[in-house]
Amino acid sequence: MRRAAALVLAGLLAAPVALGAQRRTWHWELALTGVGMRVHSVSGPTVQKLTGAAFGGSGQVLFANLITLDVGYWQGILTPSTGVAADRDVVEGYAQLGARPLGWVSLRFGPHAWTYVSNAGTQRWFLMEGRARVQGEVLPEVESYLELWRVFSADVNVPQPFQTGMGGEGGISLRIRNVPVIPRSIPVRIRMAYGIERVRMEGGTPTTIRTEVLDRLAFSIGIERR
Repeated sequence: MRRAAALVLAGLLAAPVALGAQRRTWHWELALTGVGMRVHSVSGPTVQKLTGAAFGGSGQVLFANLITLDVGYWQGILTPSTGVAADRDVVEGYAQLGARPLGWVSLRFGPHAWTYVSNAGTQRWFLMEGRARVQGEVLPEVESYLELWRVFSADVNVPQPFQTGMGGEGGISLRIRNVPVIPRSIPVRIRMAYGIERVRMEGGTPTTIRTEVLDRLAFSIGIERR
């Protein structure tokens, strides 16, 4: 956790230099997002598999081509694909602060949380993550990216203490500039991404181990100002 925080802090401390060397600028992007979700939940001998969809939005603000603020929120319903488990309402979101020391590299750190609500009660997962991302243009107006992250701490309302967590996401996007009624300076971006995250809780014996694996396939469409 200290290493990821130090990397982000180094970028934040470099901000005054960057701000003094260039005109103060900021850029933004906003998107509507649909997420296909698949959950594989294991608690001792009990295994639950659920699938469903969630909808919401995400956004990013880039200050002085260096400091980033990323936020996202979506909610939906998960239905069990096996067994007789009840449906779950799911709410997920994040708010993370970061730095972009290079145009193709960004780092960020902050909370990522989700909540399951069902007849069995409410289960809350609150994770603190450090993320690293690389991105670049592969064709004119087409970009791809790869993002990896580690969970440094987790607060979950289950008996088992947190042990490990990690994840990754990759995606590709297309920028469209000539959209009717939208100025050319505010292009539309269509993005598709796939990500997976795994969190493990350890109770001391094999029968008390809990793992949560989330797969997400996301499609989004939004606008940006660069």
